[in-house]
Amino acid sequence: MKRSLTNQILPWLAPVFGSLAMAAMWAVHTFGTDSKGLILPFHISAIIVWILTVAMAGSLLFLLRDMEDTSGYRRLFPDSRWAAVGTLVAGISILATVVESLTAMDEPVRIVSGLLKIIAGIALIYLAWCRWKNVRGSFLAWAAAAAYMLLRIMFEYRTWSMEPQLLRYFFPLLASVSMVLAMYHRTAFAVKMGSRTQFLFFSQFGAFCCLAALPGTPAPFYVGMALWALTDRCSLKVVKAKSPDKAPEDTP
Repeated sequence: MKRSLTNQILPWLAPVFGSLAMAAMWAVHTFGTDSKGLILPFHISAIIVWILTVAMAGSLLFLLRDMEDTSGYRRLFPDSRWAAVGTLVAGISILATVVESLTAMDEPVRIVSGLLKIIAGIALIYLAWCRWKNVRGSFLAWAAAAAYMLLRIMFEYRTWSMEPQLLRYFFPLLASVSMVLAMYHRTAFAVKMGSRTQFLFFSQFGAFCCLAALPGTPAPFYVGMALWALTDRCSLKVVKAKSPDKAPEDTP
């Protein structure tokens, strides 16, 4: 009964809660600020955003609390053209700002970040082709995407830390961290490791945060990563344990 409930509800959690949070954040930026542009902490829209965030995290923890982990790639990631499209859009969303990154290469670390962005975008496009053809992608391709997302947080935090209020950068930060952890487990699945429970939690919670981040930060990255997380979700089916081989009967 619980597993049936999980299969029915979990795929809709991030789209529904994320859309509501996106609408609430739009209301915060439109109606919930004072004359100086600061967010009113007790505005009804801001309160709704926090309630939705807690409800999303709590719902995921409740639905995933007893889910078993497995590393069978074919069972977890069956053939899916939607997953291929989502991965393709994620790769394109990363490459969409590559020109801006290349023109801002004023220090060695930024040069590495810009080059890694190109590699990560191309890697995700390659992985989209792999999903379309229903073949397992390279571990190194997933690792390149995960490495770029981790490095991206380091640079974006410079901007986030300058914001005077938490709610202005809370969802971009949380979305980026969640996507790093989701991509880490997606990489681990390519080498028969990874946790299905943790991958589902971080990918779906990350998709929720990406949608909530859009009103304040309309970046292609959050659109692409939300679509990837929603379409490349691993299977929720029960994985039956293999029965042990029976011992041969003694012949008379």
